[in-house]
Amino acid sequence: METKEISSNIKNIIVKYTFWGTVIAAIIGGIGAVVSSYISILPRLPAKEYIYRTKVFADKFPFASTDITVEEGDEIWIIVEGDDASWDCTGSKHTSPDGYFDDKRNGFYNPSANFCELVGNIQENSVSLRIGTFENFIAQTSGLLYLGANDDPTEDNNKIHSYYLDNKGQLSIKIIVKKK
Repeated sequence: METKEISSNIKNIIVKYTFWGTVIAAIIGGIGAVVSSYISILPRLPAKEYIYRTKVFADKFPFASTDITVEEGDEIWIIVEGDDASWDCTGSKHTSPDGYFDDKRNGFYNPSANFCELVGNIQENSVSLRIGTFENFIAQTSGLLYLGANDDPTEDNNKIHSYYLDNKGQLSIKIIVKKK
C-alpha cells in the first residue's frame, strides 16, 4: 500500500506543478504578447497635432508674433482660410496671399518672395519663409512663429517701416503644428 500511496502522492505533485507551470507560462506569454503589440503599435500612433487660428495684418512690421511656439523637427502647415482671401500692399490694388506675381525686389523683407506675399519666420528676424496661400514644412529651429506681408522694411522720410503704412487688410490663417 505504501508504494501506491507514494505513487499517488507523486502523481498529485506532478499534476499540481504542471497545472501551475502552465498557468505561469500562459501569464508570461500573455504579458509578452501585450508588450510586443505595444512596441509594434507605438510607432504608428499619431503624433500630437495642435490647430491654431490667427489673423495676420498687412500693415504690421516688425511682424506680430502668432504666440505659437514651434520646436525644431515639428511639422507645420500654414493655410490661408477663405477662397477670396486678399490684402493690399499698394494702397489701391488687392492681391491674394501669394502676392503680386513676378514682382520680387531687393531690399524687401524676403527678396525671393513676391511683393505682398504672406511670409514668416521662426524667431524674430531669422531666415524668412515663403508661405503664400499654403505652405507645409519642417521647422529647422525652435521659437515663436511670426507672419506678415512681404514689403520694404526700410524707412522713408525718417518714418521707420513707412512702406507698410499704406498696406491694408488681413488674412485669416489656420496653423497646424504636428509635434515631433
